[in-house]
Amino acid sequence: MPSETQKEERLFPEQLLSSSISERVEFFENYHIAHPHLSKAIREVLDVINNPGKRSLVMVIGPSGVGKSTLFKSVVSNVIRNYVAQNRGQIPIVGVEALAPDSSNFDIKDFYIRSLQSLREPLIEYKISCDDDVEIQIGKKDANRQLRRSLENALKYRSPKAFLDEYEKYVDCWKWVLLSQITGILVKDSGLGDSEIVGDLRHFHAHVFKDNPYILQKLVNKRIKRGVRTPEGLLEKYDFETKLTYSIQEINEFYEMILSDIKYDDNKFMLLIDGLDEKVKKDKIYNEAIIGLLWTIKRLNTKFYNEGVPMKFVIMLRSDVYNHILDQGSNLNKLGEDNEVELDWISASSNKLEYPLAELISLRINNSITKNGLKPVIDPIYDLLPERVHGKDWSRPTWDWMLDMTTYKPRDIINFLNCCKDLSKSGEKSITESVIWSALKDYSEYLVKEFKAELYGHFTSNQINELFESVFPKVGKSFSYKNFEKVFEVSEYFNQLDPVDILNLLTKLGILGTIDKFGHAQWEYRRKTIVKQDIRTSKFQIHLGLWKVLSFW
Repeated sequence: MPSETQKEERLFPEQLLSSSISERVEFFENYHIAHPHLSKAIREVLDVINNPGKRSLVMVIGPSGVGKSTLFKSVVSNVIRNYVAQNRGQIPIVGVEALAPDSSNFDIKDFYIRSLQSLREPLIEYKISCDDDVEIQIGKKDANRQLRRSLENALKYRSPKAFLDEYEKYVDCWKWVLLSQITGILVKDSGLGDSEIVGDLRHFHAHVFKDNPYILQKLVNKRIKRGVRTPEGLLEKYDFETKLTYSIQEINEFYEMILSDIKYDDNKFMLLIDGLDEKVKKDKIYNEAIIGLLWTIKRLNTKFYNEGVPMKFVIMLRSDVYNHILDQGSNLNKLGEDNEVELDWISASSNKLEYPLAELISLRINNSITKNGLKPVIDPIYDLLPERVHGKDWSRPTWDWMLDMTTYKPRDIINFLNCCKDLSKSGEKSITESVIWSALKDYSEYLVKEFKAELYGHFTSNQINELFESVFPKVGKSFSYKNFEKVFEVSEYFNQLDPVDILNLLTKLGILGTIDKFGHAQWEYRRKTIVKQDIRTSKFQIHLGLWKVLSFW
């Protein structure tokens, strides 16, 4: 038996000794100990900040994952703790990200603006040049010089002890939005009981949000600009300073304090965020805001996990959009560490009725059946669909053929089935082959919209429309690289782009498949691995689901 002294020296709870192996492994993977080298580096950075001497620049260099962000957080926390109480008008530390340039030249004007934003500087676009009393116009030639002077003045009067280059934009804003949303769900849950702390949270929500707690525009536009007026005496109860209004940073702190102290019993909460893909690649500011959202979610999920709060935020993103985000910087690769789950609806089975996608669709069909007061069936897909679909000189199992009309996504199949349902006669319990063929037109129009949405951010609206209205009809349902190149040479909107890049993208998105040496179309979304071919010697096939709307059928 271990002695009392040995028990006191342990860095883990004693009950872990009787826990399962998986629980011990999980504890070990999530346990953090300050490495002596990291502690030393933090002390050295703080020493330079506090006693700079002639040193004005400190570079923290190291490979991804070595601890640069941990050092950053420790330095920020230490500087704020030691200096903010001395001077309320001081911003003791400033963090700004120097983004990689789109061209070969660093965008110094963008850096000045970001720096002023980090210093909470108001009316950046309306600064006055001290020398000539002229208003700064951001687009003008000398705007850089004038913005630099504004930044110099802001640094002079805000007196930061350190100016750090690290991605921190949008985090407070997103915390405010996410925590307001999740607590709005929480306060309506009767399972949490009526404890004093839950009552305080309900009182806060009723006072602040009235009848519209989930209007995002209201959360962002109004509260962030003018602060939040809270119930009288409520935040003071939690040791906050007495004020008329509170900043979103203070409200976020209040939220986190409340959420950490609530007794949840067996209740669990999740906020699912979807529909954010479309503008990421096209709109620079939108792209930055989504990266800020991902960082915020990662931090909140980590915090709640460590504190035992049964609450999680989940964001849904297309694979190409997510990979685009990760490709923007090595530090962003940390977003995916132990935090990503890839949805995969296919399996290695040659029988497509054994795919996870078939299981999901079967559940959805049975769910629809039971809602209408009927008993669920053992094989819903078999009972609902005809056994085979027939063409002029071919015949295929209906489920396999329908999958070929999709990109193997649940919503594609569901949409196709809904198109069939809309054309079926009232009271029919199964879908006929003639209905399936008739529904193909409406489904094909739906798929065009889906693909166009995925192309948004890669191409302009004119280019996307030309692709579907002119390029595809001209090259036909199957074509070679040379045929595609000829159409591109006379294209109104594509003639300045590289056909190889375009074909690579269309193949990656599943709009095109590549035809192998056996004459079979290969699709990236259907294979775990796919043999890469030289684009210039490849042949291509347009997705079958588009044939109807492109008049190939």
